[in-house]
Amino acid sequence: MKVENPFMVGAAYGGKIVKYNWRGDIIWEYSYSDTNHLQHHDIEPMPNGNILLLSWDRKTYLEAINAGREDIESDIWPDKIVEVELIGNNEINIVWEWTFWDHLIQDFDSTLSNYGVISDHPELLDINLVSLDLAALGYNPDLTKATGRVQLKVDDDTSLEENEGYIFHKGLHQIAVIAFEQFINAIPDDYSKKEIAEHTKIIKSMVRKCMNHLKKKEYELDITKYDVDKAVAVTKIINTKSAGATNACRNKIQINLSYWQHHNEKHFHKEYDSFNNDPHIGGRQCLNLDHAYLVSVSHEVAHHVQYAKAKYIKRFRGNYRKPHGDCFKAIYRYLRRDLINPIIDKDLLDDNQQTATLKTKEVLMQKNKTLISDDIVKQIAEQEQQHNVLKGSNKQNSSEMSAIRLDQYATAMIPINQIARTDTGNISEDATNELLTTFQVRCDMTKGQADLFKRNCVLFTNKHDLPKSNLTKTYIMDLFKKLDIKSQASLINHNKGDDVKSPLDTIIDKLVGLTTKTGKQRDGLIMTKKELEDFEIRLKNRFEIADKGRNAVKDAETEQKVIDDVTDALLDAS
Repeated sequence: MKVENPFMVGAAYGGKIVKYNWRGDIIWEYSYSDTNHLQHHDIEPMPNGNILLLSWDRKTYLEAINAGREDIESDIWPDKIVEVELIGNNEINIVWEWTFWDHLIQDFDSTLSNYGVISDHPELLDINLVSLDLAALGYNPDLTKATGRVQLKVDDDTSLEENEGYIFHKGLHQIAVIAFEQFINAIPDDYSKKEIAEHTKIIKSMVRKCMNHLKKKEYELDITKYDVDKAVAVTKIINTKSAGATNACRNKIQINLSYWQHHNEKHFHKEYDSFNNDPHIGGRQCLNLDHAYLVSVSHEVAHHVQYAKAKYIKRFRGNYRKPHGDCFKAIYRYLRRDLINPIIDKDLLDDNQQTATLKTKEVLMQKNKTLISDDIVKQIAEQEQQHNVLKGSNKQNSSEMSAIRLDQYATAMIPINQIARTDTGNISEDATNELLTTFQVRCDMTKGQADLFKRNCVLFTNKHDLPKSNLTKTYIMDLFKKLDIKSQASLINHNKGDDVKSPLDTIIDKLVGLTTKTGKQRDGLIMTKKELEDFEIRLKNRFEIADKGRNAVKDAETEQKVIDDVTDALLDAS
């Protein structure tokens, strides 16, 4: 992104680097533009998460003269290549840089330390190099052949580009652009046609393995042999340095061999930030290239099934279009949790057999073990459907709806009671994510209801010393009856205890909006200051009207009492 810099007016520069998420929100930005530095032309994201950038680096004319530059009276801006680490949302840490200024040679001033025969030092750069005729050179990408003066065509009329009193070195600048391209091109692996054919065979076999796994009846995806064969047939293997080349849709599964996460070594395979920390579908450690392929292939197969099959499946019809939404995550979880992760975990354990302890093995096994069994999930899902049907029939079914909801709670609390708690009484982030995903995706609860359901289960089991073994639904239902818990609302109030909000607090929440622990506003009107002032005035007026009405009624009642007393007295006198 270009930002104004008074020292480089008219030059092809950027100056600002911005990182967006998939929703288009800026999650990090930094201006590499000041009196001494200016990013220009291009940047390149690296496999380690850092960024390579090309920059001009200001040197004073005295520094240029002392380096052997002839005929110069202004400052000069040679190039450098910088690797930066992204810190927070607006900071960087420079981890490495390569600058022309550390690799100079000249044959103008023999008194200087960098004096020498230029043609004898192709590894150095001539500070007095004017410009390159790239067309005449045939744009030779070999940087070492583009440094000696004898190999270059020099244009004496364009030695320096002027920009408001400052200059940059055109010859060195042209080399910098070429050098930067070489740095970028060196990042991915290059494969021969034979190697590509071998990798294609491996990847297609992985696609078939993933699709056959999704044929299992328990997933209810209606995958057929035809679907499996089609997925393999539409799988395309490419080898390109282009970003985003690994993707999938209804009629395509494309895997890029040079994808930045495909490494034949032990490495961390990163996932999208929104679910990178998920215990099942998040980023994970891989041991080799096959592991990296397994993760990438399972990700793209999940996308393929999402767009090819999900729209015909009732529970996914409303959410299958979102690229990394609940539908995708559910399919991806079937693959990662039940197929891919166990394969990789076993290989990792075998690789570390000498040091692996029983505890490590238990952790890896637990990671892929579901917290709530399929039978319980199925029961809660069926009850959720019943609840939704009754909900559509208005308030006459409220008691039956409450009974269904409490039965769901009693069922879910049995396995949730077994989940380990932190010192503060909470469950881990991984367990929380799994429960929320289970309730939303597999039980068809709304996001809000899933969060409320999980929270009430955890709070209630924390509040009561429930048995860790032999806990039954009958035990919990009897406890509900004893505590006079007849609905979800009364369960919420019970869990809150002394923190139950007053009617006035409830009204305020409805008007202003609730504030979450993360600082987000939800529900409510979220009133502005002006709206609040108007509200105060109108509320005061309504109270005055109400007071007048109440006083009028009171006066009327007093008057009527006087009339009644007089009437009674007259009747008694007669």
